[in-house]
Amino acid sequence: MTRAIEVSSFVPVVEDGGTCTLTVTLGSATVKVDGQAYADASSTSCGLLTVPAKDLSKGTWHADVSYGSPHTRGSSAPQPVEVP
Repeated sequence: MTRAIEVSSFVPVVEDGGTCTLTVTLGSATVKVDGQAYADASSTSCGLLTVPAKDLSKGTWHADVSYGSPHTRGSSAPQPVEVP
């Protein structure tokens, strides 16, 4: 079985040049994945952020996405993700 956490997100502003960061945590384990953000017609897309299977263990991880640019900062509320 292949395990991975994949998250797609957007930011409610329109701008290029920002960075999206997916952070997943389980106890003291933390994995971060960065991705370039791109403006579209009505928002800024983080695209697909993926934490590969090799970085995950079984359990309930908590995932959140943060966004940062020279003009805007923000983050999502953590969401539980079950890895079987």
